[in-house]
Amino acid sequence: MLARPRPESASIYIILEALDAALGRFHWSLAVFPSDTQPDWTRVDLFQIVDSEADDTSGQPLDTTSVNVESASHSLSLPNGVHVPRVWHLEHCRDVDLFAPERICVGAVRLPDADFPYKDLRGFIEEQEAEQGDSTTIRGVPWSCAQWVMRVLTRLIESGLYEELDMNHFYPKIQTLGTALTGLQSGNPNEMHILHFV
Repeated sequence: MLARPRPESASIYIILEALDAALGRFHWSLAVFPSDTQPDWTRVDLFQIVDSEADDTSGQPLDTTSVNVESASHSLSLPNGVHVPRVWHLEHCRDVDLFAPERICVGAVRLPDADFPYKDLRGFIEEQEAEQGDSTTIRGVPWSCAQWVMRVLTRLIESGLYEELDMNHFYPKIQTLGTALTGLQSGNPNEMHILHFV
């Protein structure tokens, strides 16, 4: 009897870049690879959303004199309880070098592989909109790159294209793994550190 061929599958990683690692704040993005290939961390396609300051309803730019908007980019919260409306947009990037000096990549969390063709998975992720829309967030936190990644994964699960993950505890688990990756990265910054989500 011939063995049934395994369907093409894809490896999924959450890439974590430090915003303020001491406070456990990370920028989240997705990277996918064919499961049968070794990732090249100097040429990664990142799927992500990023934020920028929004215009108010009058169409005038917001007064951001009390907020350093550049350092607040990707923030989940701003200093002194300041709230600046954010506009989220897709910023998928091709051939990113995660070791480049301008990046502060602490590592990656490898999720279970998807029994789904790599190219189809890329297409699915690329179709996801950036804005929150009617999506709920965990614990009422503001929309963020982390919330977007979780929504992409939830939609994969709901579509029957991906195995069940405990999304109720997903965010704190990734944050905990991010803190562990920060320690590994500070010990050896020239290596891509990967922890598995299990």
